[in-house]
Order: sequence, then structure tokens, then C-alpha cells
Amino acid sequence: MGNETEEHMQNVAAYIDQKMREIRKTAQSVSLDSSLAYVLTSINVADDYFKEVERSLALEAEVDELKLQCMTLKNTISELENKLEQAPKAQPEEAAPEDAPAEKNVQESGGRYKNRRR
Repeated sequence: MGNETEEHMQNVAAYIDQKMREIRKTAQSVSLDSSLAYVLTSINVADDYFKEVERSLALEAEVDELKLQCMTLKNTISELENKLEQAPKAQPEEAAPEDAPAEKNVQESGGRYKNRRR
């Protein structure tokens, strides 16, 4: 009895049964002593549980680190987008605009080629 589904409880029972069989196969003295088999099974299941808790904590720490990296990358992207948006506003003074009148280009070239753009 418990709050879990019947299927879940059957899976738990099958897991315990499998552990018990593994322990009984390993040592002859355990196969004859049921209470020793139960104790060793409990220890093995607890060992599995603690290993999974450690693994879960390690994965949570890794997820936290990845979240931090993701936030840092998002901030970097945002900063670069802001710089990119501001870049077209600042035009270099040396570059001649394409819409400059032909006369200005003629004057700059010394007047040798009239009405011709560079």
C-alpha cells in the first residue's frame, strides 16, 4: 500500500527481487540465511539510492553552471546587438557619400574630367 500506482509498486518489488537474487547467487551462505539476504539487499538498495542522489546533485550543479553560461552569453549577445544598432549612426568622415554631386568630384580631381564620377 502507498500513494503510488500499482504499476510503480510492482516495479519496486521487481527491483528488490532482482537485487535479492543477485545477492543469493554471489554467496552460498546468504542463499541459506534469508535474514542476511534481506539485510544485504537493503544495504545494496541504499547504496544504489545514495549513488543516484550524488549523481543527481552533480547534474543539478552542472545545470546551474550551464544556466550561468547561458545568461552570460545572452548578455554578450545583447551588448553586441546594441553596438551593432549604434554602428550605422557613426559614419567615417573620410568616406564620400554616394549621393555627392558630380561637380564636387570634378573639383577634387583637378577638373580634368568634367561630369564624371570617381
